[in-house]
Amino acid sequence: VLDGWIPSRSPRWNDLVISEFLTNPAPDSPWDEWVEIANISGETLDLEGLSLNSGTFIPEITLRADSFLVISPDNFISWSPLSANAGIITLTVNSNKIDVVNYTKCFHDNGDKADGGFSLERRNLNTQSNDPDNWASGVGSMGGSPGKEREISSTPEFEVAIQDTTVIWGEFEGKIAWNSTFAMDSSVLNMLNWSPQIEWSFLKNDLQIAISSIDINTLFDQFGDENDELKLECFSWKTISDTSSSFLNQNLNSWRIERPTESSSLSFRLNEFLGEPALGEGKFIEIGNIRDEISSTDGLIISTDAEPQPNDWTEFTDVNWWVPKNGFLAVAECPNWILNSNEKSIIVKGDIPSLTKGRTLQLTSYMFNEVDSVRITEYEKGVSKARLDLYRSLWVNTPLIVGGSSPGRINYSSLIPLNLEHSALKNSPLTISPKTINLNSISNHRWAQIEWTPPEDTGVWSIGIKVLTKNGNCIATLTESEEIETCGVWIFEGLDNEGRSIYPGTYIVVLEGENIKSEEVIGRKTKVILRGLIHVTAM
Repeated sequence: VLDGWIPSRSPRWNDLVISEFLTNPAPDSPWDEWVEIANISGETLDLEGLSLNSGTFIPEITLRADSFLVISPDNFISWSPLSANAGIITLTVNSNKIDVVNYTKCFHDNGDKADGGFSLERRNLNTQSNDPDNWASGVGSMGGSPGKEREISSTPEFEVAIQDTTVIWGEFEGKIAWNSTFAMDSSVLNMLNWSPQIEWSFLKNDLQIAISSIDINTLFDQFGDENDELKLECFSWKTISDTSSSFLNQNLNSWRIERPTESSSLSFRLNEFLGEPALGEGKFIEIGNIRDEISSTDGLIISTDAEPQPNDWTEFTDVNWWVPKNGFLAVAECPNWILNSNEKSIIVKGDIPSLTKGRTLQLTSYMFNEVDSVRITEYEKGVSKARLDLYRSLWVNTPLIVGGSSPGRINYSSLIPLNLEHSALKNSPLTISPKTINLNSISNHRWAQIEWTPPEDTGVWSIGIKVLTKNGNCIATLTESEEIETCGVWIFEGLDNEGRSIYPGTYIVVLEGENIKSEEVIGRKTKVILRGLIHVTAM
């Protein structure tokens, strides 16, 4: 240093990194859009010729090592607005690329923060720019911390404690594809890390989906066995696990892959959907494979329009995923926002149509005329609608006691068998199973299913169900004015209308039904009132 002069040089690749940025300011925010850069070179850098996307930095300054600089429309010429949902931020100096971030709103912690007012902050300045796991929503008092290090969040951040056993395989433009539950690094693309040796590339910069360089037919012809199965091994597969896990240091993952077989009818049914997520959650739609064979999502289209025209249908997924026999696949705009997933959940990225009340969710294929559908009725916030049986259109709320949803795996509600043998009886009794629920049980059966099937050929019924104390006080309303035509199923978890556990004891379940739509009115009942007992314990 001479008389206050500090020697500096021009930045090279990765000397500067994009460390934080705000694309979607809140209406009451004092900030406009901005981008923060950090000097991680260990030296002072000369920022003359600095550009961000198509804009040029006005001041000619230096940036000391380990310092931050905030760039905004105030100090830039021709600032290019940043897209709120997805975009690319390119940092250059004298036309030389220094850092590039290809972001989406899914980098945020959840949908509420993605809606606006929170920046995206880089967790680790020395790791990949495009790894969604390396970005988080801002945690400063104003939803970010421009010009300084990331503030410590009061909410603890937990590492995911699962091994990636839920890779799903599929086809994209004739090439084999895989989807991982978390972002991978570039080593997984190198052919030397695979047996047989296959070069891979990430799909559209998505670090969770990769496409092979060799077409599917060639792979199976050259490397498939006598059962037409393809064995693939990867020696650098990134795993996430507990430190106590026996497979912590194992980097080898191996798969045996079968191609899907053709079907003469629609292979999938709608199985679960979450349309009104709780704070921090995301929407999803789940389908189930009804075949005892692997089935492809090729040709699947979805809509919630009343009478969808050809342009109203959208592809269920961009990649044709191969769903295991009798398996499940959930689609979400941002899979990392989906709660209650576990090591068995398979969740991929896809577009979600509007799931507002009153619409009809419809699934079909351009190959067949079959349509599977469900009318979207009243939601409970954070609780999904789940199908009890893939072969019957019976839907219930997923029990809150197990998180309110079960994305990408078998529904909790499907674990209790249905009691459909009474469906042809004239009296159509109210069925409660089990009749005793234990609020402190560690099993998955800490709730009761309440079933009622209207008399045959009597049209549509409006149903209301309440749970009363022995004194006649209503403590829980399970449904009001819900329309059914066939068997209806509801769940009671021992919670009152405020979501609190009720006291142990015996309660009365009352179903009131009114026949509201039928071509035949004369000579039959138009109203029913049915009662049943349920016992609640806390042993």
